[in-house]
Amino acid sequence: MKAWQVQRVGEPGEVLVLAQVPDPEPGPGQVLVRVLGAAANFPDVLMCRGLYQVRPPYPFTPGLELCGEIVTPGPGVTGLAAGDRVIGSPTPSAGRRTPGRRSASRSRAGSW
Repeated sequence: MKAWQVQRVGEPGEVLVLAQVPDPEPGPGQVLVRVLGAAANFPDVLMCRGLYQVRPPYPFTPGLELCGEIVTPGPGVTGLAAGDRVIGSPTPSAGRRTPGRRSASRSRAGSW
């Protein structure tokens, strides 16, 4: 799969690189989400510049909010199924944002 990654500190337009990354697998309690939309927020800009209070190791995929649909629920996930539309925010995996690995909120999006 492809993911936008920040590989060094700098301005977003200079440091965001579209990279080929391995397909992620959802862990226990996680879901794999096909992201259909993601916002670029001011904290994302600060993270690219190395000025945000959270400084994940490089490379990382920025993004604080997303909407999409579940591709695969991980072990132990209940109440969500493949094809469900969700909104979510990233949850660091072992202190690091992993491309494509996000936790979906338990809130389901309306019918869109």
